[in-house]
Amino acid sequence: VIGASLLFAGTAIGAGMLALPAETAAAGFFPSELSLLLCWLFTFTTSLVTLEASWFVGQDKEAFPEGAGFLSMSRSTLGPAGEGVTA
Repeated sequence: VIGASLLFAGTAIGAGMLALPAETAAAGFFPSELSLLLCWLFTFTTSLVTLEASWFVGQDKEAFPEGAGFLSMSRSTLGPAGEGVTA
């Protein structure tokens, strides 16, 4: 669990996220602040959706006795089309 959390944190705070303030500085403070808040909101929302899907799949011990990966979560929550989009 700790390793997965650190992997997620390292992915969420990458070089692109660190470059956003420098790239949006020309627009001014308030537009930059708004765009950064929207980026944060999107990242936060998608992490909660991923957490909910992980929890949902973790409850089904019969279908996933050893746990599930990201594609298994996509297939069980979104169906075959969602799995194809995720892959």
